[in-house]
Amino acid sequence: VVLSLILSLVVYLSFREDTKSDCLTNFSYDNVAISISRILLAMTMVFTYPMEQFVSRHCVMEILEAVFHQFDQKDIQQKNKKYLTYLYG
Repeated sequence: VVLSLILSLVVYLSFREDTKSDCLTNFSYDNVAISISRILLAMTMVFTYPMEQFVSRHCVMEILEAVFHQFDQKDIQQKNKKYLTYLYG
């Protein structure tokens, strides 16, 4: 949170009224450091998405187990991962 606040303040103070909502679009596209930042941000998003799917898949399995009592913990952790992966994928 502190790092985000510092970055936000630096970008705002650099561009003032011309500051855009996506701070990386304020910089030129031929800047190497900013291009690397864009690539790293894209990689972060690509690798974050599967982790979020794991959490939602686990929550759905817990709800199904609580309501229908047809899964036990072993099923939730092993067998039914592929079915819910197809459901969310």
